[in-house]
Amino acid sequence: MSEITIYHIEGRRSFRVIWTCEELGVPYDLVFKPGDLMGSMALLKQVNPIIPMEPTVKYQGQVLVESGAIVELIQQRYGKGRLAPAVDSEDYPFHLQWLHFAEATSQYRGWAIRFASMISGVPADQIPSEFQGFKLVGMQEVFDFMEDYLSRYPYFGGKEFSTADIMMEFSVPSAKLTAGFDPVNFKRVQDWVKRVRSRPAFTRAREAAVPGGYDEYGLPVGMPLPFPPPTRPLPVPTVR
Repeated sequence: MSEITIYHIEGRRSFRVIWTCEELGVPYDLVFKPGDLMGSMALLKQVNPIIPMEPTVKYQGQVLVESGAIVELIQQRYGKGRLAPAVDSEDYPFHLQWLHFAEATSQYRGWAIRFASMISGVPADQIPSEFQGFKLVGMQEVFDFMEDYLSRYPYFGGKEFSTADIMMEFSVPSAKLTAGFDPVNFKRVQDWVKRVRSRPAFTRAREAAVPGGYDEYGLPVGMPLPFPPPTRPLPVPTVR
């Protein structure tokens, strides 16, 4: 038995924890039913019935949630200086910013658009970007910000790959899945995606996390989308 047990659902944020463990060579147990979303959820609910969310991780007997916190914990406890720049380095502020940007901004904005579209029936690209005269930050601004940063740095961790990159990778397929925003024209983002997905640890993690093969969203091949798709085909945005 390892110190880390990951209760996993394919195509979800638990992949970040698996990838982190693979990068650091940290042993872990993976609990899920391949190709069976509800079966995997049932296993998760056995250890986390109050708020059954993934990832749920059991670490040294403690039951934890929130992928960002779990990834950071594993890096701090097992990294020995790997996957994060030194705290006193010039890269550390950026690393920390993107580590949290992944969920607090990127994922949040995408889901806000998705929920607004689902509730209103308005196509995702027609959800208003202004409210009472205030310009709202949407997926265009999120990816403009990412593209601008990557014009100066090779990784979201700065000069070196870090857990910030592990957190941010999920943002790219999720943008299209949740908000219908396809970032294919953001060249620096796409180059960064290829770079981080070429890492051997990423390949090992994906083979473990989605053993039956995966689609463009990282979901198991043939698995239905977990929520309705955008209400109509959406245009591909351009880099501004």
